[in-house]
Amino acid sequence: MVVVPLSLALIDGIAALYISGQYLSVLGSIGFIALFGVAVLNGIMMLNAINQCLLGGGSAHEAVFEGALSRLRPVLMTASIAALGLIPMLRATGCRLRGATATGYRGAGRSGLQHPAGPAGPAGPVGAVWGVFPRRVLFER
Repeated sequence: MVVVPLSLALIDGIAALYISGQYLSVLGSIGFIALFGVAVLNGIMMLNAINQCLLGGGSAHEAVFEGALSRLRPVLMTASIAALGLIPMLRATGCRLRGATATGYRGAGRSGLQHPAGPAGPAGPVGAVWGVFPRRVLFER
């Protein structure tokens, strides 16, 4: 339940690197770590809400829907704050800070906020909504 968003975050981060023309470096790897942290945090928040709905009674479908709906705003806020924190890295200039832009692209890949020349902007909301569907399938079992 928490591992599924990690694979989606990895795909988004690699796509952000490819589209932006950045390379994988040590600072880029730090961006992946930040990206995975946000994905795990969002997954745990969503899973906690789903478990609370299940304890209150009702079917798994209702619990997934209500849990995802009740935690959509906190998940989007967490992803947005992480992306806003990476804006200085996206705007980094100079020969010392070139690797920092790779960190910013990678971390912002899943969070949904990109450099204007970078990859898709709505990745965060799409990722947050897309994370609901694997949970629904896993809760049915």
